[in-house]
Amino acid sequence: MNKHIETFSSNSGEFGQFLLIADDAEIDWKKIASKNLKSNSTKFAIGVPNRRGSIVELAKELTVLKQVANRPELEGDLVAKKEVSIRLSAVKHKLDSELSNALKNAVWYSSVSPSGSQPHSLSKLASDLADELFAKAPKIWSELVNRENLSSNSVKARRDLLYRMLNHEKSEGLGIDGFPAEKGLYLTCLKVTGLHQENAETGEWHFVEPTNADRNMLSAWRAAYDLVSSSDDNVSCADIYRVWGNAPFGIKAGLMPILLWSLILSCKGKLALYKDSYYVPEPSELDIDESLQNIGRFELRGIQLTEERIELLSDIAKVLKTILGDAVFDEPLSAARGLVRIVYNLPQWVKKTRTLSKNTEKLRDCLLRASDPHKVIFHDMEVIFESTDSSIIAEELAKSIQELKLAHSKQLKGLRQLLLQQLSATDGNYEQLNKRAINISGTSGELKVNAFINRLKSFDGTNEATSDILFSLREKSLNEWSDQDVMSVRKDIAEVSKKFRELEVVASVNNRDQSRDAIAIVYAAPGKDFVKKFDIGEDKRDELDAICESVIQQLSSANIEKDSQFAVLARVLETLYEKEKNHV
Repeated sequence: MNKHIETFSSNSGEFGQFLLIADDAEIDWKKIASKNLKSNSTKFAIGVPNRRGSIVELAKELTVLKQVANRPELEGDLVAKKEVSIRLSAVKHKLDSELSNALKNAVWYSSVSPSGSQPHSLSKLASDLADELFAKAPKIWSELVNRENLSSNSVKARRDLLYRMLNHEKSEGLGIDGFPAEKGLYLTCLKVTGLHQENAETGEWHFVEPTNADRNMLSAWRAAYDLVSSSDDNVSCADIYRVWGNAPFGIKAGLMPILLWSLILSCKGKLALYKDSYYVPEPSELDIDESLQNIGRFELRGIQLTEERIELLSDIAKVLKTILGDAVFDEPLSAARGLVRIVYNLPQWVKKTRTLSKNTEKLRDCLLRASDPHKVIFHDMEVIFESTDSSIIAEELAKSIQELKLAHSKQLKGLRQLLLQQLSATDGNYEQLNKRAINISGTSGELKVNAFINRLKSFDGTNEATSDILFSLREKSLNEWSDQDVMSVRKDIAEVSKKFRELEVVASVNNRDQSRDAIAIVYAAPGKDFVKKFDIGEDKRDELDAICESVIQQLSSANIEKDSQFAVLARVLETLYEKEKNHV
C-alpha cells in the first residue's frame, strides 16, 4: 500500500483514491494514515472494514472457481459445468454484498479524519477532501465552462465572450446586448468576480486584478503573475494552465482561457504576450482562436524597472503622447505598443524605403521585427541613437517618428510638384489644369495617356488625387511600391506630360480649342548653330505679351537701327541657349 500511494499518478479529473483494506492483519491504521496521507497534490482515504476476513475468503474462492470454470475437463461435462457456473454466480453475489457493506460500515482514515470516522456517505468524504486539497480554488458557479470538456454551444459562447473581452473592454457589460449565452458567462466569470470593473474617474470599464475576496480569485491570479514576473525568460501559458489545474487551485480547463485573457488584458503594462516567440503588440481575434487550439504557442514575460529605465520611459511616454494624441502609461509594454503601432500603421512604401535618414531606418526596421519590447525600449534605443541619455534618446526618437509619419506625404508632394512642373501648371490653379484636360480628353490613341488625361479632369492636388494618377502610370498599388518604382514613375510623369502638351498643340486637328502654341527657332551663326523647339500654354499668353511689349519699348528707346535691334535679340537667344546647355 505504501508503494501504491508513493507511485500513484492521477488521471485527468482525478485528485485521489479510496483504498479499501481487505487484509485482516492487526495493523495500527491510524499510524499508517498519519504517515501516508499528508500529500499536497493527491488525496487518499483508507477504509478498514470489520469483516475483512470474509472478503478475503470470498475473493480467494472466486479466484479458484474462475480457474476451475476454465479447465478443459469441464468441456464434455455439462452438469459439472452448470454447477460451477451456479456456484461462481453465488460467490460473486456474496462478495458484492460484502464489499457494499464494507464501504458503508468501514472506518475511513484520511487527512480530514486522521483518527478514523464513519462518514454519512463517501460523496461527503470526497467533497471534504476536495475542499481541503483545493482550498484556493476560485468560486465560479458556471455550468457552461466550469468543466474539463465543453459542449459545442459552450465553446461558441466562450469564444464570443473572449472576442468581446478583446474588442469591447471599455464598455459596460462588454457591450453585450440582450441575454445570449456569453452574457451569462460574463456575469458569472467576470462581473461578480470583480475582474471587469468601472473606473470611477473616467467612467470607462477595464480589466483589473480581482478584489472580491468572497470569490477566492486573488490567489490563482497572483500565482500566475508571480510565476511570470519571477522568471528572467518567457513563461509558457501552458505552464500557467498546469499551475492552475493542480492543487491548491484545481481550475477546470474550460474556464482557464477566460481567466488567462483577463490576466493578459489587466496587466498590459506589466506582462508582454508572445506567440511563437514573437511579441504580440495588439492581440487579435485570430490570436484568441489560436490560443484556444494550442495554448503552448503563447508565452508571457514580466518587466522589471529601475530608476534609469523609469526615467527613460517617462521621456518616451511624453513623445508618444504628443504624437499619438492619447495617454501612454510610463510602462515598457505601453511604450513599445505605441511605437510599434506607429510603424505598423505606416504606408507600405515607408516600411520598405531606403531614402530615410540612417537613424530613422534603424528605428523602423527594429520596430518592424520587434519580438521583445523590453529589448526595444531599454537596449535597441541606446544602440540606434548612440546615447544612454534618456532626454537625447527621446529627442532623437521624436525626430525619427516625425520623419516616418511625414515620409509618405513628402514623397507625394514631390511627385505632385514634378507633375505640375512638367505640365507647365501652377500649384493651386487646378481649375485651369482641369479645363486643359477636358479640352483634349479622348484625343490620344494610347489607353495610358487617356487614363492620365481623364484623371487630370478632376485633379484637385490632394494626396488621394495624386495617388490615383500615380497608380494609373505604374498600374501598381502604392502599397506595393519600392524605391525603384518611385524612380520609374518620375520618368513616366515626364513622358506622359510631354504627350499631354503635344496633344494640346495639335488640338485644332481634333476640332478642339488649341490651348498651346508650338514654336521652333532655327538659329545659324558661325559656330553657334542650334534649333530650339518648345510649346507655350494659352494661360501664359497675356503674361508673355506684356513682357514682349516691354522688350520692344526698351529696344525703341535705345535709339538704334532695326538691324541692331535684331542683333540684340540674336545675342539674347545665344545667351539663353548657352545657359540652358550649361545647366543641363
